[in-house]
This record gives sequence, C-alpha cells and structure tokens, in this order.
Amino acid sequence: MRRFLTVYFVLIVISASVASIKPRSRPLEVSSPNGAIKVSFTLKNGQAFYQVRFQNKVLINDSRLGFSLKDLPALDRFKVVSSDKSSFDETWTQPWGEVKTIRNHYNNLFIALEEESTLKRRLNVEFRIYDDGLGFRYEIPNQPNLHEFIITDEHTEFALTENFSAWWIPAYGPEMDSEYLYKNTKLSEIKEKISTPATFESGEKLFVSIHEAALIDYAGMALERNGDLKLKCDLIAWANGDRVVASAPMRTPWRTIQLATRPGDLITSYLILNLNEPNKLTDVSWIKPGKYNGMWWGMHVGVNTWEGGPSHGATTENVKRHIDFAAAHNLSAVLAEGWNEGWEGDWTVSGNFNFTKPYPDFNLEEISAYAKAKNIGLIAHHETGGNVKNYENQLEDAFRLCQQHGIHRLKTGYVNKLPSGERHQGQYMVRHYHKVMEMAAK
Repeated sequence: MRRFLTVYFVLIVISASVASIKPRSRPLEVSSPNGAIKVSFTLKNGQAFYQVRFQNKVLINDSRLGFSLKDLPALDRFKVVSSDKSSFDETWTQPWGEVKTIRNHYNNLFIALEEESTLKRRLNVEFRIYDDGLGFRYEIPNQPNLHEFIITDEHTEFALTENFSAWWIPAYGPEMDSEYLYKNTKLSEIKEKISTPATFESGEKLFVSIHEAALIDYAGMALERNGDLKLKCDLIAWANGDRVVASAPMRTPWRTIQLATRPGDLITSYLILNLNEPNKLTDVSWIKPGKYNGMWWGMHVGVNTWEGGPSHGATTENVKRHIDFAAAHNLSAVLAEGWNEGWEGDWTVSGNFNFTKPYPDFNLEEISAYAKAKNIGLIAHHETGGNVKNYENQLEDAFRLCQQHGIHRLKTGYVNKLPSGERHQGQYMVRHYHKVMEMAAK
C-alpha cells in the first residue's frame, strides 16, 4: 500500500495576505487481530510520532520516534515513501517451557521514510500488533549517506495518558545494575532513570508493561521521565558516553508494550518471546529442563569459602556428597561454585580467575566420572568478577574442558557494578553475552 503526503492549506485573510500551514502526513493505522488495540503513525513537520489506543481509549498519546547521531544531523525529519500492511499467524513449538505450543498472531505495519533534506537518508519503522500488546522497531537500511555511525540518543517516547501506579527499580543505582527491591509509586513521582521491564497499573484494572525484545548488538533500554507522564528511552551508554556503535544495515531491538486486564496475564503473555528471533539451533532435542542442587549457600552464611583453604566448599568430597543427594532425590545436576583457582582477595577488583585449573582439592576427573555413574549432570561455574577480557581470552579452552568432561550446563557470573568498566546492559556487554552463547552452541 502506498500513501502520499496530503497538504492542507488554511486561508486567513489579514490585510489581504494568505498564510499556509506546513505539511502534515495522513495517519497510518493498524489494529490488533481482535481490534482492541489500534496504533497510529503520523508525521508532524517531518518528525515521526505514534499513538496507541486500547479499547477505544488513548493509552499512549503522540510519542516521538527517531535518533540523534554523533557528528551528524539528527535522523528525524522525514516524508513517507511507502507503507505496507500484512498479517501473520503461526503456531510454533518450544523445546521446553510452561506451554508446548505458542501462537504468533499479529498484524504488521511497515513504513519506509526518507529525509526531506539533501542527504535523503532512509529509516524504516515496523509495528507488530498482537491481541496482548505491540512491538515496534527501527531499521536503517544500507545506503550511501549513512553507513557507519554512532547513536548518541534514541528519541523513542511513551507518553502515557494516565498517572499510573508504577512498579520500578533504578537503572543507575549504587549497587549492581538490577539487584534492587521494586518500588511502587505514582508515575509522576519517579525522579530517576528506571530499568525495564517497568509495570504500570490503572485504577480501571489495566496493566501495562514496557520492555524490549531481540536485544542484539545494541544497548539495553532504560527509561527516564520526560514531562509529567511521559517516559523516554535512555540507552545504556558505553564508558565513553556513546550509546550504540553501528553500521547499516541494522535493526534495533523491539520496543514492547504488553497490555492486560489482569496482572497474571502479563506473565502468560508470549509477546516478547514471539518478537525474539527464532531459534537458530537445528537440533534442540538435547535441551532438557531439570532441578539441581549445589554449594553456594554455605559461602553466603560463612560456613564455607569460595577460595581454597581449610573451609573450601567445592571439594571432591563435598561435590560427591551433593551428587549422592541429587541421585537420591531425582534431581538432574549439581552446581559447584568456587571450584577453580582465582577466588583469593577481592576478586571483584582483579577477577583473575583460571577457568581450566581446579583447586587441588577438586578432582574434576574423579567428580565427572562419579556423576556419570550416578546419572547426574554437572553445572560448570564461570564467575568473571567483571573481568570480561580475562574470560574471553580463556573462553574456548574453558568450554573445551567442559566438553571433555561431559559438562553440558553452565552458569556464568559478572559480580561487579561495572564489568570491564562497562555497564551490564550496555552494548559492550550485550556483545559479550552473545559471544558466550555462540561459543556454547559451538
């Protein structure tokens, strides 16, 4: 479907002079399959905005879209080149989870934009509308005037129309980036930047959750209040202040808005899962859910230590005792924290762990053979202390050691406020998480 800009002229007679209003695009609209949710997209003086209606009531008022780029003009003055509507409906099977089959049913609106300036840079915006919410994302196609660039700000807004009761945690607190108790305040009372998911409740029994999906090679999204009831995207920055280092073609994560009339329906919504990329593994038959036990609580209560010594927790004897317990109680695996050298001192400062060298009192060959005989799996533990470079330098050897001993489960750790000087949700760490997952798949 192709749409064209419509120009409206208002004639005003003042001393025989005539004035005109700047062009404004005709709204492009798409609804959910059941018709309860409607999204409108429009341009105002070249700037892109969207609006969300739920059950014929405006839920999110006109909210801005677009980017600011480093050392380049902002990417936000456009005309609509084309638009296309489509529908999609499939049912797919999970390898594990609360339900076996999930329906992926949505209506789609794809909008191609082009700058009105001489640069004529292009930006696409895509909306997917489900019965339980929506997702939208940006796409910067390959083009001669925009190849390599740095995003310094994403202008995405969520202009809520009601002073919701909000559940949130800070995005930049003094402790770890996400280890906080949730606060419950009015939306208008939020005075700091907050993490997503952020959840909101209306007195009319409407529940809204704002988050993201398909976070790949991009910065995680926090939110800041910009005006009384308006939230704006705040991308987690690199240590140098840049937000996203990118090159065309690229797609951003989906910005997700889940809607429900009961809070439990947010939990059983599969909107975010549907918006994530499909599984790239050809064989998933080996993926099995299960219960496990392990040694970590003894360290927290001071009975054992992670580091080696007379109170070391991850010893051969202790692990075998846990394996016996797992076998007797029909568990699947045992986790041993503190098995490897490097825990001495303040490991959150140095983080010089060795991921292939066990402590002398942890006999990996004996333990793995004992676990195999008992039909119990082992869970490897790779705590980095935030020293990501040290971990990446050993990554292939560490996974090869796991493979040699039949270890097919792994717990990684990044106990540090700023791992390698970067934040947990910044693009640097997002890239790292994917690198670890790709190595695991390999």
